Parts: sequence; C-alpha cells; structure tokens
Amino acid sequence: MSEMLVKVSRDVPRWAAWMKIFVRETALQESLGKALVQTSSAALEGYVNAIRLYPKQPKPDLVRRQVAQCLRVFCAEAPPKQRATLWRLACQRWLNWGFNRADPNQHLSSINWSDLDYALVAYTLECLTEAEREEAMESVRQRICVLDNEWHKSSTDMITSYNRLLSEFQPFAHAATVAIEGGDWLPEIKTYMPFDPSANNYLTMMYR
Repeated sequence: MSEMLVKVSRDVPRWAAWMKIFVRETALQESLGKALVQTSSAALEGYVNAIRLYPKQPKPDLVRRQVAQCLRVFCAEAPPKQRATLWRLACQRWLNWGFNRADPNQHLSSINWSDLDYALVAYTLECLTEAEREEAMESVRQRICVLDNEWHKSSTDMITSYNRLLSEFQPFAHAATVAIEGGDWLPEIKTYMPFDPSANNYLTMMYR
C-alpha cells in the first residue's frame, strides 16, 4: 500500500483527491505515514491540506488520534529535512486558519484543539529553539493583555478572540511541557493557561 501511495503521489492532483479519503481511514494510517517519508514537498502539502480543520473541544478524539498515528510513523522514519517540511506546512496552514478566524459566525466559548495538533507540537519541538518557543508563548500573553483595547462588535466576539488566543497557546505550551517532562506529542486531556487564573481575577471575570 505504501509503495502504491508513493507512485500516486507523483500525480499531485490525483494524490490530493486520494488524501481527502485516506486521511479519514484508520486502517491506512501506518501505510500513509510510511509513504509520506518518500513523497515530494507538493505531496506533503496535499496531505496537510486534506486534513479538515475546525475547532474541537479538548477531549480524546478519533480523528486526531488517526492523524497522530500516521505522523508518528512518518516521524520515526523520515529524515530531519522531510519532517521539518511537513511540520512547517502544517504550522503555516494552522496559523492561516486561526480557528476559523475568517468566519464571523464562528464563536468560541472555551479552549479548542485541532486535528493538526500533533504536527504543531512536532514543529515546536523540532523546528524552534527553546527561546523561540518561549517567544511564541509570550506573544500570546501580550496579545491577551491588549485584547480589551481593541474594538469588538459584541462581548461574544471579544470572548471568541480571547479563546482563539488560548487555543493558539496550547501546542506551544504542550511542547514546552514535553521538552521537560517527556510524554506523547498529542495533547488529549490537559490544557494550559498562559497565566495563573487565581492571580488574574480581572481576566477570568472579563472573559468568563
């Protein structure tokens, strides 16, 4: 199956069509992970773009586990340059998406995850230095501090902006924890706050 996928990957449009199906098939994740090791950057981008992105509540999720299963196999066998290419493509797509930032009807009332989280943690661990990782988390903290200075159409929009920032913080914070304590690269239970809620009652009350 992996050999067949590698052959198909040379036809990028066909590969992109196949990926829309294959990324959802549990039984194919190991073969897909092995195939990604040998594919081009265009095929890696086709894989990343086939993963559907929408905000997900922080709890165990089958699709997130499937993506992680594929990427664990890929990570174990791919050379550093190939891994870095996929991780960067995933991070760029995730940043552009921004938890449906472009959709004015998308409201977030809590922290959310995505199906690309394993790749995002991998990007943070393998492509960023410790200083860059800390800088990414500090950027989120700073944007939270000035959030109430920005114009929002409603309190719902303001709370959504806050929760987008909390959601953006998650993969960087999880990677920082893994770098120190070890553990799986896919967060499935624990969420992280960029500040101590008990010491920041103002933010906690403002954003509920």
